[in-house]
Amino acid sequence: MPPMLKHLSHYLDSCPFPVSSWQVSGVGRAAIPTAMISLALGGNARTGMEDAAYIDRGEYVKDNQQMVDRVLTAGELLNREPASIERVREEFAVD
Repeated sequence: MPPMLKHLSHYLDSCPFPVSSWQVSGVGRAAIPTAMISLALGGNARTGMEDAAYIDRGEYVKDNQQMVDRVLTAGELLNREPASIERVREEFAVD
């Protein structure tokens, strides 16, 4: 199913809040747009070369950093900061 904002909105409306942490992930050409939607709605995002072979139409992904930079740029445009390792460890009780 293609990533649709209405599907995610419906899902989030049905979740018992407050939800501590959530994200959606896309594969292929949906990878970056899905991460952007997640960030825009207050969720988290993750990405990497395993998600898509192309960074743009006809342009292969060179490395993970290229994918991460694209999602970081989206986060910056939405005034979102990447989570620090310390914050993630605390939030998920990981030692």
